[in-house]
Amino acid sequence: MERQNGRRSRGQYVAARGKIEPNAPTARLIRTIGHPLPDDAPPAPAPSPAPALSRRQLLATAAWSSPVIILATATPATAAPVQSPSPDLALTFTNLSGYYSWGATGRDAITGNLNILVSGPQDSSPPVSSITLQLSFDPLGLTSESGAVLTGGPQWTGGTRTTSSSGQAVYTFLWTDPVGIGANYSTGVLTFRIPGDTAVLNPTPPAKSWQGLATSPTAQSATAVGGTIATPARDEPTPF
Repeated sequence: MERQNGRRSRGQYVAARGKIEPNAPTARLIRTIGHPLPDDAPPAPAPSPAPALSRRQLLATAAWSSPVIILATATPATAAPVQSPSPDLALTFTNLSGYYSWGATGRDAITGNLNILVSGPQDSSPPVSSITLQLSFDPLGLTSESGAVLTGGPQWTGGTRTTSSSGQAVYTFLWTDPVGIGANYSTGVLTFRIPGDTAVLNPTPPAKSWQGLATSPTAQSATAVGGTIATPARDEPTPF
């Protein structure tokens, strides 16, 4: 039976298992077993302030808490030395020849041949072992975008066609074999055939000249003008 001796009964404040009733004083602390604390219970002690850090402790804390930033930069690779052409070595065109060749229906191509000679001291170093050759033609009468066909010179490769800024048809060839130095040495003979348009090349082909440019990493470049493409008759021998 609830007590009525001036104190509110426990049932007015606490329900079963410590649940607070809606009209219970919110300032009272309730024990976990459901009993109220007495009115004269001493207040809970205030938390003690944290001790102040010394300057040394602050510096140590900052050292541990400061973020570490690592910068990674790429180290440029050492550039390969640039090889300059030797002033003592020079390339020279020899045996240049070019003519309109005949097919079953008339003139149908330009055929040509040439060699590249290397001149200079016999003991020059490094030797010439790579030559790039570019032959330029007026494109009139040549089959559009067709490359040159190599018909001779096993060390010569290429023959692809590009167009220069001035509109010339440029055919590029590459020699990849050591070349001896002197009048008795040269590249192998380059023999090529450039397909043409028979409708333009017949009955009279257009007057046409061609230019050559030979370059090498180890020798001075050479330029040559092949002159006008010859127009032999069908029964004439080729101008080789």
